[in-house]
Amino acid sequence: MDSPENLNISLTLHIDFEKNKVLYAEADNDFVDVLLSLLTLPLATVSRLVSKESTVQPCTFNCISSLRQSVEKLDQKYFSWDWIKEKLLNPLNPMGAESKTLVYNFDDPQMSRGFAGYLRKSSCFIVADDLTLMPSDLNSTLWILETLGIDYVPEKLTVNVTEAEVLDLLKFSLWSKTPLTDLFLRKKLNIQNCQTLPQSRLMKSELQINDGWKMKLKIMISKSKRKILFAEAEEGLMDQLLSFLTIPLGVVERLAQGNAGLGCIDNLYKSLAGIDSTRYFKSDLKNKLLNPMIASRKVKNQMLPIYYKLSEASESRYACYVKQGTTFMVTDDLSAEPFSSSAALKFLRESKFVEQDLEVKLIRIGANEVYEILRAAIFTSSALTTGLSPFLNLVKQET
Repeated sequence: MDSPENLNISLTLHIDFEKNKVLYAEADNDFVDVLLSLLTLPLATVSRLVSKESTVQPCTFNCISSLRQSVEKLDQKYFSWDWIKEKLLNPLNPMGAESKTLVYNFDDPQMSRGFAGYLRKSSCFIVADDLTLMPSDLNSTLWILETLGIDYVPEKLTVNVTEAEVLDLLKFSLWSKTPLTDLFLRKKLNIQNCQTLPQSRLMKSELQINDGWKMKLKIMISKSKRKILFAEAEEGLMDQLLSFLTIPLGVVERLAQGNAGLGCIDNLYKSLAGIDSTRYFKSDLKNKLLNPMIASRKVKNQMLPIYYKLSEASESRYACYVKQGTTFMVTDDLSAEPFSSSAALKFLRESKFVEQDLEVKLIRIGANEVYEILRAAIFTSSALTTGLSPFLNLVKQET
């Protein structure tokens, strides 16, 4: 096996050079394995990887990055066990064992082996510029003719994918509508696309979780801006927020039925569902990719409170990430620190809010509201305000 710096991943691009656009690519199982492995990456891992230098600039992953940075800064004494901080910063991949067999392993490139993978070795696929994936067969030929409108033989360019380009692939997949073109031809990612999705474009999810559990949350509101400045979160809610870091991209896609809004990851997830599992995949790996579970529940150092709720698992109780009795100040972008009056006053002073504009409100939130905070954390820099916006509408009416 070659080292990650000299990856042996070959890809044939079919290009319209006049438009400087990749029409589609022909890929063997090695490249498609790496592409599918994006679905297994926990959000903390995504945040860590996109912040790295590659051939395009580093990015932030909105509130997920703020939350992960808070964990980095948080003293070990606030966690229930010594190992929790490390597991939140670098959560286990739900398909870690299989990922180690890929030609490139995002979690640990040095562990890459290329012995097996998810797909059968003889598999060949068509990958569209928007990451729609399909086996290379008569159906894909018809798709090229009808959907792409190509009635000619495009020019070919065979490329060898580098380690830096594999990292770029993650960035482009999340924020570009044409990741293959941007990755191999333009080599440019608009930094604005790495930032916040306008709140007006993040509509309330249609997902409704039938669960009666509720948690109390005290929020500090700016009445004039209708914005949650920060929340006073007890350990139960803090556990829920920290669990966001361990949720894989594939879980977000599953909950949104492939319409999460995660760039071309949506197309990858939806097209995966239509591929014959017995012909192209080993064992039950297609189902695992579509329904990624957190690393084995038997692993004592991996717990996902909100994941259990959202996956309709049977567990109704869980051990805590943070010590019982600890209260945290969580700002709108999910930056968190142990709560103290001095920290709250410092925040308000630095933000230049006046007393007459402030209101403290006690609310109760459940699994649906936590899920809305999760969605807002991925797409905006205002997770609390966006995710809990119905409570702000009530404040407006009362005012």
